Amino acid sequence: MGIGAMVVSLAPSFGPTYGGMFIESLGWRAIFFTLLIIPVASLVMGWSSVREKQRSKNIEPFDFWAFILLSVALISGILMINQLESGSINIVLLGITIITFLAFIVVSIISKKIF
Repeated sequence: MGIGAMVVSLAPSFGPTYGGMFIESLGWRAIFFTLLIIPVASLVMGWSSVREKQRSKNIEPFDFWAFILLSVALISGILMINQLESGSINIVLLGITIITFLAFIVVSIISKKIF
């Protein structure tokens, strides 16, 4: 994530300078040929490095209740944070966030012991 954030933050400063120098020295048509090298090289590296994986016979079922609880906790948490703009904390949303997040933790621990 750090490398992705670095690229996103530095691209607006390096892009115009690098692009201008590139176009000035090689012409605008060279952009298409040089950018074609990157996907071809990554395709070759992918074919050589990715191996077929054996599928496991122990496929765990989808934990529906944990998904619902986490969804409610995150949505109520986001709504609570958005209401901080008014300068007050919504106690109901804070309670829902804490309770559903704790319930998600308990359900996740219990479901791993069952399976």
